[in-house]
Amino acid sequence: MFQSANDHHSGERILSLVKDAGLHTASPIQRQLFPELPSEKDLLIETGDEEGKALALLFPALIRNERPARELYALILTADRTKLLRSDILLRKLTSKQFKGQQFAVLGTESQAKKELRLISRRLNIIVGTPERIIDHLRRGNLDLSSLSTLVLDVPDEPHREGFEQDAEFILSKIPSRIQTVIFAPHPEKLEFLAAFQRRSTSLTRAQREDYLLHMQLYTCSRNKAEAAARILLGRGRVKNCLLICENNEEAQTLRRLLQVSGVDGQADACIISGGSTENIPMQGINTILFAGILPEIGTIKKLVADTGKDPAEVELLTVCDTDNAECLKTLTTMEEARIMSLEEKAMPSNQEVLKGHIENILNTIKIDEDPEILNSYRSLLRKHVPFFMRSYFAAYLLKESGAKLNLPNEKEKSDRRRKEKMKTLFVSIGKNRKVYPKDLVYLFRSTLSLKKAEIGSVKVLDNYSFVEISELRSQEAISKMDGMEYRGRKITVNYSRKK
Repeated sequence: MFQSANDHHSGERILSLVKDAGLHTASPIQRQLFPELPSEKDLLIETGDEEGKALALLFPALIRNERPARELYALILTADRTKLLRSDILLRKLTSKQFKGQQFAVLGTESQAKKELRLISRRLNIIVGTPERIIDHLRRGNLDLSSLSTLVLDVPDEPHREGFEQDAEFILSKIPSRIQTVIFAPHPEKLEFLAAFQRRSTSLTRAQREDYLLHMQLYTCSRNKAEAAARILLGRGRVKNCLLICENNEEAQTLRRLLQVSGVDGQADACIISGGSTENIPMQGINTILFAGILPEIGTIKKLVADTGKDPAEVELLTVCDTDNAECLKTLTTMEEARIMSLEEKAMPSNQEVLKGHIENILNTIKIDEDPEILNSYRSLLRKHVPFFMRSYFAAYLLKESGAKLNLPNEKEKSDRRRKEKMKTLFVSIGKNRKVYPKDLVYLFRSTLSLKKAEIGSVKVLDNYSFVEISELRSQEAISKMDGMEYRGRKITVNYSRKK
């Protein structure tokens, strides 16, 4: 739940909200609207063909009303049947998580208003409906809008706009004068019914539009990128419908082999290609795109996302960069600074997370793909030949044999081995407040000192300063070369960290 107005501005809050709705990142229209809502201003938002509008329509109703109430406080009007159905799905997800207890109804999907009487007989908090159906219920005396505090209008484009505006004016005459109004419209300057809002002393603030920003999850590794990609996919437990783009054919073959050992069919479950070529690849249905050691141009990435036929927020983008690949890290950092792409650094999954994902993948395969009759035959054999108290050990042994063939060392274990070597921790006087992330400091130290991957350890970035582990043999050189150097518009201090 949202605790205060300041929380509404938090990127973590909006990310949590969109993830509960089943998406991976917020779309531009969602990020555009989100910061404006706590002010309770009346908003006018210009829309186009951008994605994510169905969830954005729900934001004002959900965010301003944090706790379940006993009256109707939000009405959302849309003439788009697709958005009605989408709103129903999203509200079911959201009211089972962050907004548990909120009651809602979607009106206008049934052929007759009387079929919806059972829905609106409950104590509703949120109603999403077509203007025609809302008017129908108002005239029948089925709805009372006196407690309303939020009105959201999804204005259609021509030729349906005129009828929508007339219906909206009628509904507007039936609700209280002091409410927050949020209008989504393709061409706000053509709206004729804005005069009705001016008569109600409503001052509409026009929000600025934002271009679509891709979201990339970044993993860095010091091992073979194909092995790292296999670990990431297996650790997620969702391997189907993935597009995996490798740097060369050798790594593509390695990745295919590693996944096949774990019971993943590279042809049926995932498309594995090399060299960045996507010709003759069926992109429809792809929900995850992973770049293993290769990063195409931003235009190519956007085309791949568009070719999936999905909302861009529903397509996960992941990239695996070798810690030696300073050029790749620099390109990603440049894209982020230019607001072409947002980055989220992710830790490599541990062995336990890989095994957990492997189990989830097996369970999903059993539920979806396997023939129950064939599995029942195997179950009969197990019951007959494996003692009851040994069955769990039998399953554990099979899982161990499956996992052992991956032979993927844990990134944490390799990090621990590095720490056992002689390393020194350096203090660096720059942190998150200058938008510095671990990948930036890794690139800075490696490019300045020509460090090998074994000579740099963990990097910890705090708000105002950071700590970097490097080889003791190179630590004094780092201080001599980097102390006082200019970075991100300021001179930085680099020195040995003091133990507490």
